[in-house]
Amino acid sequence: GVGNAKAGTLVGSASFITVAGVDKVRIDLTDSDGDGTPDMYPYVVTVAHIDFADTQGGLAQTKKGNPIPGQFEYNYPVTGNSSVIEVPVTSGFKDFGAIHLDVVKLGGVNGFNYYLPNNEVTMRITSSSTTGDSSYVTLQITGGGFISTYDNGDGDGIYPGWCVAKGLNISYNTDYQAYLYSSYEDIPVAVSTAANLYVANLDNINWLLNNFAEFDPIIIGGVSYGLLTDDDLQKALWNLSNRTTYSSMRINHIVNAALASGDGYEPGCNDRIVFIAVPTNTSGTTYAQLIVGQPTIAQVQVPCVDEGGTAWGDGYWGATFGGSNWGTWFEYEAD
Repeated sequence: GVGNAKAGTLVGSASFITVAGVDKVRIDLTDSDGDGTPDMYPYVVTVAHIDFADTQGGLAQTKKGNPIPGQFEYNYPVTGNSSVIEVPVTSGFKDFGAIHLDVVKLGGVNGFNYYLPNNEVTMRITSSSTTGDSSYVTLQITGGGFISTYDNGDGDGIYPGWCVAKGLNISYNTDYQAYLYSSYEDIPVAVSTAANLYVANLDNINWLLNNFAEFDPIIIGGVSYGLLTDDDLQKALWNLSNRTTYSSMRINHIVNAALASGDGYEPGCNDRIVFIAVPTNTSGTTYAQLIVGQPTIAQVQVPCVDEGGTAWGDGYWGATFGGSNWGTWFEYEAD
């Protein structure tokens, strides 16, 4: 967004403040619904560039008049998904200024981890697996942002699921409050301990679910051992997640393949990524059964790669720089 509603999409406002003799530019990203998330989401600010000068020509720019944000006087890295950014201006405000924001929509695993909601969601096991489901249970997530709006083929927020913790129970068709964790972020020790979850094998689990599915034929040394079943896959996952021991030619084959090829595996574009739903309002146990869902990372809100963008602050009376660009500057006059 340019800032000027007549020229682009309004994404926020900038104000110039002096507190106890310290000058600051305060960038307040628009949050019209009051949920604490800027309306420019899923784009997030990575760097704020600010420049002031006595003349318009004094702003950092090329000979042809194209602005050079990287050479602005203030280059302020921004971390987190903040609605308000304050940048100290140590040399004071001058007559002409320019404000430029680098923004990005994060892609891949990093993007998935970033956008996965931190708030409590509601989870429900809607059914056990039947032939053709390609999963052990069906998991529904509501109140989970993009996770709850993505249609995996069975409806919004409904995913094929697998039990992670053998021996812990959960009721069907019962709502549980839960937190979601990506399999590529740090899992709290309390969670991994309660579920006896061997987190070192999470990359192997991701590899397995991206390379094997129900009804895949298993042929070893030219001998057919039939088709994989959802029961085979579930027991293979327990072998990896809880280090239990289930053994058959089919189970051993896919577990050994995951252990041999899955170390350090990271899903790429169009691959599936595992997330873990951890119920919090359980009865009689620290955590109920943990469930793994499988969104396709390229088809949820996360793009395959990072997508960059820019936002310029020009105020209502701003003007464009010279050259072939859409950057804008503004005049400033202190009261």
